[in-house]
Amino acid sequence: MTIDVKRASKLAIEHLCDEYRRSFTVTPSDLPDPGVYGFDPNGWAIFVVIDKVPDHVGGSEYVAVNLDTGEARTLGIIGE
Repeated sequence: MTIDVKRASKLAIEHLCDEYRRSFTVTPSDLPDPGVYGFDPNGWAIFVVIDKVPDHVGGSEYVAVNLDTGEARTLGIIGE
């Protein structure tokens, strides 16, 4: 059975997503000084991304999930 290029492209993306998913974990976290970053954390679960293979120094990446709607938002790298 052969597949077309469109299907192969989707399989490549799925593979990369799986590989990326295995390279980090998320841990619940309190966002430091939320007002400074223009984000009101009320009603959101805040997570810090822990990279299993760190390739940078400095701040940590944060992600928020709205507990009512399930909306996920990347807050970016916070800290030094």
